[in-house]
Amino acid sequence: MKTCTKCKEPKDRDAFHRDSSRSDGLTAQCKTCRAAKAAERQRTEETRSLEAARHRARRATNGDTIRAKDRAYRAANGDTIRAKDRAYMAGYRAANGDKLRQYHRDRYATDSGPKLEAKARRKAAKVGSSIGGPISYKILRTRFPDCYLCGQTLSGRVQYDHVIPLQPRPGEPQGAHTTDNLRPTHERCNLRKSNARLADLDWYSGPTDIGVPVP
Repeated sequence: MKTCTKCKEPKDRDAFHRDSSRSDGLTAQCKTCRAAKAAERQRTEETRSLEAARHRARRATNGDTIRAKDRAYRAANGDTIRAKDRAYMAGYRAANGDKLRQYHRDRYATDSGPKLEAKARRKAAKVGSSIGGPISYKILRTRFPDCYLCGQTLSGRVQYDHVIPLQPRPGEPQGAHTTDNLRPTHERCNLRKSNARLADLDWYSGPTDIGVPVP
């Protein structure tokens, strides 16, 4: 006899499935309880599928109305939404700082020039920045052997920063994705600069009249 951990009833060993990983060679729950659990899981998955199908159908039928409501809500509550997003991201970065830094190190260590350029061009297009001709990161690295922010020699993993940011702060000019607006830099310097203007960095001592804004 064996007692099922789910229904708490003592049953014959034939009422349990075999499980070689357990000391008695049987599952903890009886066949009846396991079948009921599987059926409930199936019903839950079917419910989710039906809800997803209804959601897709509703958006297909009323897409314009739904999008108009979304735009109106965001227009009326933009500051609140952005504040919540900033608070969430600040908390996420504080809790996962090491994980994020390691992710960026690994990404920049494995990205080839063409792959890195493809990602950068997609990002520039997404934020509505102007995009110049193809960029050779190898030539940029040779042309600028030092970090343009701290002035120290670049070594190890190198990042490429848009001098005038693609996503600037409100009221500031947007940068273009061109060779003249890119500079190689240390990861720590790039993160410290973020999307600030060079003129606003009290720790930066280089020229501030570099970079290419969107025309």
